[in-house]
Amino acid sequence: SHCLLLNVAGRSDETFGTILSKPFFRHKLTAGAIYQTELAHLLRSELGLRIVQDATAFRVVGVPEKLIDFYSNRAKQIQRQLQSKGYHSAKAAAVAALDTRKAKSETPPSLNELLERWQLTNKQYGFTEQTAHRLLGRSDFWLNIDTLEKRIASAMHDLLKSESYFSEQKLIRQVARAVMAEGISAENLIN
Repeated sequence: SHCLLLNVAGRSDETFGTILSKPFFRHKLTAGAIYQTELAHLLRSELGLRIVQDATAFRVVGVPEKLIDFYSNRAKQIQRQLQSKGYHSAKAAAVAALDTRKAKSETPPSLNELLERWQLTNKQYGFTEQTAHRLLGRSDFWLNIDTLEKRIASAMHDLLKSESYFSEQKLIRQVARAVMAEGISAENLIN
């Protein structure tokens, strides 16, 4: 889904280039948090999937941990690269991401090839189409206002512990991460 927003436009000389990258760059973390919040909301409200908070965002209850670990291989590669060099910063992580990226083939696999590959991998970890269907409709979707208010208050407290001034984007990002698994929509998050 990261392919939905492309920062490119056709120019009069028939080449392509970036539109205006600075605003996208400045807001990418907040946009990502809002996107993940809306995705979690839709997975709960439309598909009835049970969602729980994890260290960085959320996960779907019932998906095997070993399968999640397998698909998190890219993040592990970057982490190993950082550890091997003794770096910890976000800038170092960006460099490590580029250093460890494999070259993409000229011809990407077709959707059918990808689906076949993913289904085979999932089956090896005990996660079949039938398993996935059993996860649907397991969540009774409702918003617990008390829990939501507590998570928002906790997010605000955490933010104010480290900063006396913060931007609206940082506030939205902090609250989004705190309430992501609670089923709130992106629109309600921002409101």
